Amino acid sequence: MKQNVVMKQRAIKRVLAMVAAMLFAIGGASAQLHSLGLSAAEAAGAALGLRTEWGVGLKGVYTSVESLSPSITVAPRIGFGAQFDMALRIGRHFAIETEIGYERGSMMVGNGSEQFKVKTTTMDIPVLASLRLLGRMIRISAGPLFSVMNKAQYVNKDNQTMEFGALHPTWNIMASAGVCIGTHFLIEARYVHSLKKTLNQFEGEEFNLRSRRITLGVTALF
Repeated sequence: MKQNVVMKQRAIKRVLAMVAAMLFAIGGASAQLHSLGLSAAEAAGAALGLRTEWGVGLKGVYTSVESLSPSITVAPRIGFGAQFDMALRIGRHFAIETEIGYERGSMMVGNGSEQFKVKTTTMDIPVLASLRLLGRMIRISAGPLFSVMNKAQYVNKDNQTMEFGALHPTWNIMASAGVCIGTHFLIEARYVHSLKKTLNQFEGEEFNLRSRRITLGVTALF
């Protein structure tokens, strides 16, 4: 378990460094265009085909969890989440997207004799290639998703808070499809597939989980 924590911390540091570099590039492109003045910025943007895009969204989250232990049962519930989106548009049909996403949820976990509610908290950072179609009304995106914070806990019969272990691994892949309503709103469905199993523990038993997520949300763009 300690070795897995150290490896995950190293992976998280690499992901954060990569995302910081990407945010710096997006912010730098935006600042450079604005510093040119409105008409010059429009001309430069038209020549380079670059635009920045920002958004804030809310979503519902359903997590499908498969226990690889025959003695452990897991029944997930609907959760919720929010995210802050950033994108660098390249021409009319392509963009590079990232975001900082936060999710809360819960699931019922049992071992045949006892059952407790496990509460989960997740922070994700995806890095996606996005295709924009029909005048940017349709969006199709895909790429890696990094789960940089993942906590799951439950309170046992002795009223003690117990660690359940991470619900999602650091490395995942994500695909999404969305439709823009007007200029400033996006309705988007997402699918997240974990690339590794997680090592978890419940009432003294260690076991593996495999997870998938489906989300449906609305994002305000500006």
